[in-house]
Amino acid sequence: MTGYQTYMTGNNPIVGMTLAQNALERLGESDLATRAWLLARLGEESALAGDKKTALKAIREAEQVYEEADIRRRPWTCFLDPARFASMTLSVYSRIREENRAVGASERVSAFLGPGTETKKLCVVQADMALAIFRLGDETEAVRFARQALDATVAMAAPLGWDRLDQVVEEFASSKSPATRGFSQEYTVTRPTTAPSSLL
Repeated sequence: MTGYQTYMTGNNPIVGMTLAQNALERLGESDLATRAWLLARLGEESALAGDKKTALKAIREAEQVYEEADIRRRPWTCFLDPARFASMTLSVYSRIREENRAVGASERVSAFLGPGTETKKLCVVQADMALAIFRLGDETEAVRFARQALDATVAMAAPLGWDRLDQVVEEFASSKSPATRGFSQEYTVTRPTTAPSSLL
């Protein structure tokens, strides 16, 4: 389905935006959970492309739709529990520098994470937290979340989440702190040369 293809664009957010918009047009209004996911993906890709207006509009609509959605209705939306959805909103708000909304989203993510959170989800959500908190200026806390994401990714039999951690390390490159540099060096040594992308 086109929603998954938005994750496989070779880091080209313009293509990701187009795929998400096309998928939304085909979907219509009937499947709220899928619509919330695609709107959140449009928000993420728009934020990456630097299109703040589209990103903000998409993620705000996604939040409204998600409130009415039943994520258990379709097999492909079962992953979109409150923690994962909150991490998507966090990803958008932090990238477009909506600081107050980003802080609120990070608090929701933290509230939803717990011992029962599946490892695959931790790989992505913790990396999203690291990115967002780094953008908000707390490098020490960002490294803590990045390390948790790395531990969760390494712990999986078929590792997922490397693409998110690649983004973390790319953003950490702008920092000169020993903590971020130390994590980046550790990540370079740990990351396999090839790894499957995280689709969720």
